[in-house]
Amino acid sequence: MSFLSKNAFTILVLVSVSTSVLADHITIKGAWLPEAAPVARVMAAYMDISNHSKQTSFITSVTSPQFKKVEIHSMSHKNGMMHMEKQEQLKLPAGKTVALQPGGFHMMLFNPKEWFKDGSKITLNITLDNKETFQIIAPVIKETGNDSGMQHHNHH
Repeated sequence: MSFLSKNAFTILVLVSVSTSVLADHITIKGAWLPEAAPVARVMAAYMDISNHSKQTSFITSVTSPQFKKVEIHSMSHKNGMMHMEKQEQLKLPAGKTVALQPGGFHMMLFNPKEWFKDGSKITLNITLDNKETFQIIAPVIKETGNDSGMQHHNHH
């Protein structure tokens, strides 16, 4: 390998390690969970998921070794009330970003194995419809006042 090739290879390796690309065509940014009370039996996870391919993908399952189960949910207004509904999969349209955020799509994590306070790290194992799997680590963040966790998270 020439000197230039070795440097290009090193740069490629460093870029691939520092990027949030998790699958060939999927990136996840800004993943976080708001801190819940020590007695809480459920937590929520939020993030932005981008599909950089020309084909729609689907998240078909999510698991975490720190929780009994993880489900994808959506929130909507029906008859003047908020309604939460479990989704069997999450559609990731080609070339688009799907925001998982309070009041919209989100992940619900049930029956934590311990209390996860501010600064804890949660492991999420995500499976796509093509059976590709990847893992992300999301921090638990204590929300303060009227500040949303996402705004708080972005200031880190």
